[in-house]
Amino acid sequence: MILQMKTGEANLTIDDGCQILLDGEGRITGYYEEALRIRRAYDDRWLRLPRPERGGRSGNQPEVVRELPEGEITGVLARIRGRLEAALAPGSALEIAASSLPNSSRSDDVPRDEQEEGIRLLRQSLSTTREAYRTDGQRFRSLVGRIPVLPPDRYRSLYLVVAPGCRYNRCLFCELYRDRPFATFPPLEVQRRARELVSFFGRALPTRTSVFLGDASGLAVPQEDLESILRSLHEVLPPRVLRDGIHTFVDVFVTRSRHERELRRLSELGLRRLYIGLESASPEVLSFYRKPHSLEILAAEVRKARAAGIATALMILAGGAPREMQESHLEETLRFLRSLDLEAEDRIFLSPLVIPEATGFREEVERRGLSLLDAEEIVDEVDRLTAGLAGITAKVSRYQLKGFLYR
Repeated sequence: MILQMKTGEANLTIDDGCQILLDGEGRITGYYEEALRIRRAYDDRWLRLPRPERGGRSGNQPEVVRELPEGEITGVLARIRGRLEAALAPGSALEIAASSLPNSSRSDDVPRDEQEEGIRLLRQSLSTTREAYRTDGQRFRSLVGRIPVLPPDRYRSLYLVVAPGCRYNRCLFCELYRDRPFATFPPLEVQRRARELVSFFGRALPTRTSVFLGDASGLAVPQEDLESILRSLHEVLPPRVLRDGIHTFVDVFVTRSRHERELRRLSELGLRRLYIGLESASPEVLSFYRKPHSLEILAAEVRKARAAGIATALMILAGGAPREMQESHLEETLRFLRSLDLEAEDRIFLSPLVIPEATGFREEVERRGLSLLDAEEIVDEVDRLTAGLAGITAKVSRYQLKGFLYR
C-alpha cells in the first residue's frame, strides 16, 4: 500500500485498489472500494456517487447520487478504520511517497519529516470519531453555511461569504438560495470569517489556491466595503491561497452597475473573474424563467469588465427551455455568445437542468401546455451547444450541478 503525500492532502491506496482520501488535518474527504464511491463535504454531508458506466455518454448517467443516512455513515467509517489500522500495524507494507516525488513508492526517498507527517495524518484520521466529524461540520457551517454551488473551475477555492443569499432569488429554474434571506456583511465580519477559515483548514489550507466570494451576488457589496475586504484578504491569507485570484458571481440585472474605474480598482486588488448567469439569450426563454434580462446590458458589462482587466464566465442552462422553445434558445444563445468576442481567459459553462422542486417549475410547464426535454434530449442539447461554440476563443466546459460537494 502507498500513501501519496500531496500539498495539503494525501491519498492512501491499498493493494486491492481501495483508496482513502485525506486532507492535511486527517479528515476523510473520499473513500473508494470496488463499487462503493463515497465523498465527504466539509459541512459533513456524505454522498454515495454512481459508478461511471464505461462507454456511456457524458451527462447521461443514472441519477443515483444520494446522501448517506447516519447509519450508513457509521458503517463506512468502520470500514475506513479497519483499513487505517492495517496500514499502521507493525510490519505493514506501507510505503510513503513524497509530494515532490509523485512516482516514488520508496520511503527511503522521502524526507524524514514528510514520512512523519504521513504517519501523523493516518493516526489523526484513525482517531477521529463520528462525533468529531459532526462537530467539525457544525463549525464549518457556522462560518460558511451550506454552499449550494460553485463553478467547476472553483471547486477548490476558499469560499468566503460576503453577501449570503441571492439578491433576486425569484428565477423559476433555481431553488439554491430559497432557504436564506439576502444580506451583505460588513468588512469586519468578513475579515473575522476569513481568519476563522484559515484556522479551520489548518494544514489543509494549501489545497485552496483562490478565493470565491459567496453567495450569488458578491458584487452587491458596496464598493468601499468590497475594496476594504479585498485589501484585508492580502493581510489575512497566505499568498498561495490568492495565487489564482479572487472570483465571484454577479447578477448584472439587479446589482448596481459599476464604473470601469471601480472595476479596475477591484482588479488591482485581485478580482480575477466574474461569473454571470446568462442561462439563455432567447428573450422568450428568459421570460419563461422569470429572469430579468437585457442582452445589451449584459454585453456592455462583459466588455466593461474586460477593459478593467477582469475576465468573465457565462453560465448557460442546457435543457431548461421547454421543447417548444428549444430552437430559439439554441440559435439565439449561440449567436449572442459568438458576438461577445470572448477571450482566452473567459469561460462558458454548459449546465444541464436539474429540475427544482420548490419553485413551481413543473407546474408552470404544465399550466402553459409545454413539455420538457428528456434526459437524452438534454445530452443532445449540450452536444449541439458544444459543437456550435467550436472555434470560439473562450474555454467551453460542462458543468454538472448534481452531486456537488465542497471538499
